[in-house]
Amino acid sequence: MLNFYTTGQAELEAYVTSRIMKVPTCLPPRRQQNLRTFAPATKRKRPTNQKEKDHKLVTNCLKQRLTWIQTQRQEASDGLADQLIPVPRSLTSDGLKPRTGSKSTAAKQYQDRYSDVIVPHLPSSFVTTNTAVIIDAMFIINTSPLAVHQGFGDYAKFVLERWAAPWYKRSVGSVHFIFDNGTALPDSPKAILQDSRDAAAGGNDVDHDHIEEITTSTTLPRAWRKFLGCRRCKRALCSFISQYCLGNASGVMATPNQCFVTAGALPNQMGNLAVGCIKSATTCFAVRDLESNAEEADYRIWLHASKFDSVLVYSPDTDVYHIGMALEWLNTGDRSVFVQLDMPGSMQHKYMSLTKLAGNIRNDPDLSQVPEDVRVAAVQALFVCSGCDFVSFFAGLGKCSFYKAFFQFATFITGGVEPGLLAENNEDSFFAFVRLVGTTYYQKHKAAFDANGPYALYKQFGSQEKMKQHEAWLNAIRDAVWQRTDTEDDCLPSTTALNLHWKRSQWVLKVWKQAPTSSIVYPRLEDHGWLLREGVVSVQWDTEEHMAAVHHRVATLTKGCHCKFGCNTRRCKCRKANGLCGPGCKCHNCQNMPSATTSSN
Repeated sequence: MLNFYTTGQAELEAYVTSRIMKVPTCLPPRRQQNLRTFAPATKRKRPTNQKEKDHKLVTNCLKQRLTWIQTQRQEASDGLADQLIPVPRSLTSDGLKPRTGSKSTAAKQYQDRYSDVIVPHLPSSFVTTNTAVIIDAMFIINTSPLAVHQGFGDYAKFVLERWAAPWYKRSVGSVHFIFDNGTALPDSPKAILQDSRDAAAGGNDVDHDHIEEITTSTTLPRAWRKFLGCRRCKRALCSFISQYCLGNASGVMATPNQCFVTAGALPNQMGNLAVGCIKSATTCFAVRDLESNAEEADYRIWLHASKFDSVLVYSPDTDVYHIGMALEWLNTGDRSVFVQLDMPGSMQHKYMSLTKLAGNIRNDPDLSQVPEDVRVAAVQALFVCSGCDFVSFFAGLGKCSFYKAFFQFATFITGGVEPGLLAENNEDSFFAFVRLVGTTYYQKHKAAFDANGPYALYKQFGSQEKMKQHEAWLNAIRDAVWQRTDTEDDCLPSTTALNLHWKRSQWVLKVWKQAPTSSIVYPRLEDHGWLLREGVVSVQWDTEEHMAAVHHRVATLTKGCHCKFGCNTRRCKCRKANGLCGPGCKCHNCQNMPSATTSSN
């Protein structure tokens, strides 16, 4: 206590002198101390994130590598660009989750390239009694309830009047509400995407009372976003809205022959069914030709759309119109298909003409060397492999970078000059994907190259077998990019990692092509770049062989013996293992070096 009194008196005098009397002082500030013991306060270190750990590891390895190069008198560039992180950081972030990015920039690329594709209004002759309006209902539930809404019945009535009634007043033939079918595929890569969204929302089991069954009198939750963040509650909401609309849609219809159809969210394991109603009938009925085992509304939308010649699809999800743009039914007959892209509540509407988009791509002069029948499919594959819901984005490379590189060098990437077309589903198509990725990285860092374009650099390795040529070309780009980047996030993935990325893209494309069918055959996940262990789906980022090689490389650069007497005996663990000392050793006067001369390590 005496120490406390003395310290307090000194602090009080210093405060009065410097703060009240304004007398300049040179006394150092007193450090914060524990009042009980007067010991300095404990400083808590900030937790180190994975990016900082990776950066520290790479820096340490490079220092060891440079020291070893100087000791062994090797070329200064030998091995400096070797991968030192086991997983491709350009594809995965902390927690081994796929990198995400903006998909909507693809629409901007199409709008800049084809000015007539996106319009603010639908043509006056488009909406007729033969027109079907198909709505991705997973977006309409994001519309928050109004203050006057008390129960879920009020909210469901609001949804029906907000999204279906205006189209019936304009005399459309049918309105469809399509929901995700959560029971279609038990083991799905969508689980990875849902886990990421749950983590961002604070977990799937958010802190609130779960609502397993909803009725019209059930009180609305106050925290609507928190309610939607729970998958169980969200599923119950979709089921309730489906049943409410089936029972009340006839009340907002304008003519006897108008129809309402819902699919994907019916209760009691009936997610595959599609059920409809019309104003002139008193009971609902099953629509057999619209039954589907589609997991997502994105796919099922196009089964419904394929039954009509005049279709308006509402979905702000960029994946939806990319699924439809390459389907064969779009080119059959006199079809008119629009996709509304604006989010709920937007004051400005954006309608994309899918028919014009497909036609403009087929007539694009930059794709003149690409076979005409695969041009649209090539652009679809471009969108998928550069990042979508189930496929990782590339760090530092958005849709804009990939699209510009593709259209500028389409002849080299997938024009048939080199083996493999981007739109094909075979082993050679992987070569086209490698050329796409390599060209995009080349264009971003083109100041680092002496060659006159990516194709000129590619031809420098023309004497090799095709796989070896592509690997050598990628390695040359990787070495040049490494000199201009700070971390491995911006470097090219390994060839094996790219191959697994391409397989995941192929899984998505195979499912998309089956969208207009009632029975989708989902490819085996283990054959397409995913791992399935005990019912849990995860991404296989690289092969075990390549990851083991990276671990061995890091161990060579960071671990070794600590001998003090020349490493001449079997006491040296390097010699005991019948090996030579390496960059990670801390030995002195080593006689176990790769070189013949005695060196000091």
